[in-house]
Amino acid sequence: MIPSSSLHHIPRIKAICFDLDNTLLDHTHAERAGLADVRAKYSNVFRDIQHEEFLEVFHRVNEQLWYDLAHERITPSQLRSERFLQTILQCTDRYTEETFAVLSTEIGEYYMQAYSRHWKLIPHAEELLSAAESVAPIGLITNGFPDQQRAKLAHFGWQHRFRVLAISGEVGVMKPHAEIFDYVEARFAEHDEDEAAVHEHSEIVFIGDSYRSDIEGAKAVGWKTIWFDFFGQTIEEKKSMPAADHVVLSLHEIPLLLATLNGTTVND
Repeated sequence: MIPSSSLHHIPRIKAICFDLDNTLLDHTHAERAGLADVRAKYSNVFRDIQHEEFLEVFHRVNEQLWYDLAHERITPSQLRSERFLQTILQCTDRYTEETFAVLSTEIGEYYMQAYSRHWKLIPHAEELLSAAESVAPIGLITNGFPDQQRAKLAHFGWQHRFRVLAISGEVGVMKPHAEIFDYVEARFAEHDEDEAAVHEHSEIVFIGDSYRSDIEGAKAVGWKTIWFDFFGQTIEEKKSMPAADHVVLSLHEIPLLLATLNGTTVND
């Protein structure tokens, strides 16, 4: 807790930005449930593949493909099909790239449908957004496919919830690259009622679950950071990560933290 005597030294928050997946929306739940639906529908493909092995390989392949997409080595459509093609080829020798290429595209499309059926919010997400809105304008910065990310916002009635929205597939750059944070900061400045206002980087707070993409990315451009440690890494590793200004294990902790940083109370 920050002593009340020092609150006047802390700049008031001018904007609060959020990541989406595994920060507000439980992406991990939707992904696992969607993959289970894929295995059930295409049971013949997966009949000799252990589920845990499949998940491990899929996550490794998927992470590499998203990295390639960020560096413009592949297209979004290639990512959607290639992650299943490469995963299956590594898990079984019953297929070749030629025999599985068409089916992998079909599976990739089905997975996107299955994944969307399992979207749900992380506990306290709605309460957090409401609390954040009472402190400052809010924004969203998310890596992902534009059609899918916008569909998530529509699903929860959030199409117009955020003052500034930055989807990597639309902006043309992904977190943790500084350009997407700079883009958001410029959009907030355009909305500022005081045209002469000069925003200090530290007056923007970013909340996200990914240490590399969210925390290191936002910290590199001078923003304040709140790491929502969704996977409990600080517990498992028995250490705190130095780049984050604050670390929380539940979204329920954040409203009071935002109020404290802003020099106000939760009910102000």
